[in-house]
Amino acid sequence: MVLGAALIFAISDATSKLMVISLPPLEVAFIRSVVMAVITVGAVIWLRGPRILYSRHPIRQGLRGLAYSMASVIFVTGLGLMPLAEISAINFIWPLLITVFSMLLLGEKIGIRRAAATVVGFVGMLIIMRPGTGAFQPAAFFPLASAVCWALAVTMTRGMPQTEAPETTMAWSALIMLGVTMVAVPFVWVTPRAVDLALGVIVGLLSAFGHALVINAYRHAKASSLAPFNYIQLFFAAICGYVYFGTVPDRWTIAGSMVIVAAGIYTIHRERVRRGED
Repeated sequence: MVLGAALIFAISDATSKLMVISLPPLEVAFIRSVVMAVITVGAVIWLRGPRILYSRHPIRQGLRGLAYSMASVIFVTGLGLMPLAEISAINFIWPLLITVFSMLLLGEKIGIRRAAATVVGFVGMLIIMRPGTGAFQPAAFFPLASAVCWALAVTMTRGMPQTEAPETTMAWSALIMLGVTMVAVPFVWVTPRAVDLALGVIVGLLSAFGHALVINAYRHAKASSLAPFNYIQLFFAAICGYVYFGTVPDRWTIAGSMVIVAAGIYTIHRERVRRGED
């Protein structure tokens, strides 16, 4: 299920990149959020009833939803400026950022090995970005900023009280993203073509299905066991980038991606050791 979700997310990102050729990124995010909100909220109410939308911690849910929304909008903006494989690789610094935010916001203790792995992961990101050289693109800050927002959202999810059901968090995130994009999209609105709307529906359906797969996967296995498989999305992103746009990652992107993946998997391993998991 995690591998399937990784493929779905890569295809969804590639399709979104097609959309930003003719539409503003914010509008792409809005169309996607409409479809996701209808599917997610509808499914949650159908399965659990309308009371599941009630949250005992609305401020936390609101902040988490805002971080999730910013991550999505910023990432889609970057899709219009960078190759898919490169933006995906930089964005995948988020698992390492979770380590940092867990220490700062949740008070988790981080050993020297996990700290070193996090630093190595950032080195991998710098290999891809290549600041100070002619190959550096300021657009690289978009996937980095998106990773920061997403890591914050995940960290807030980890710190959410057990009284909050996952379905509640999903519904709130979908509704908040819809609200955020709905307020902002009139300022950049471009009348979409029929093909753009069709692609937007596809992106929304894929995103909703991908998230459903992830949720079900984590119900059947430990998060630490599944986390390493998320990195296969970088491979799928490279394939989609080639199929959709004919782009091939350069050696710097490949090398930096390998460093980020190695650092991320080692961090996951150390967290399993710390928790005494098999």
